[in-house]
Amino acid sequence: MFEISIVHPRWIRLGATERPERAPFADGDLLRATLEKYAAAGSSYIGYSGRFFIDEGKKTLSHEMAVSFFPNWLGQRQVRLVKCHPVMAIDLDRLFQQFQSLENPLFR
Repeated sequence: MFEISIVHPRWIRLGATERPERAPFADGDLLRATLEKYAAAGSSYIGYSGRFFIDEGKKTLSHEMAVSFFPNWLGQRQVRLVKCHPVMAIDLDRLFQQFQSLENPLFR
């Protein structure tokens, strides 16, 4: 499995996971594949995006599903238990302030 996770400083997470053996559509057209090709593509990929929340007391991270390849997840909040290794701990407030201070209008 290949997974990518992008976290935006405004508490937005984008996540996607796919199997490495995904076959491309024969004609390269997303809208003209066979039902079998759609089924194969859909069964080997999942992606979602939405806000995330950290509860330090409960040691949980919650993902709110704003968009999702799997429609049943829309509007859900999925909770994960987290464990931070001290070496990997990040001061998120400081990190967010650093992003806000950049001269890039995307971070405002």
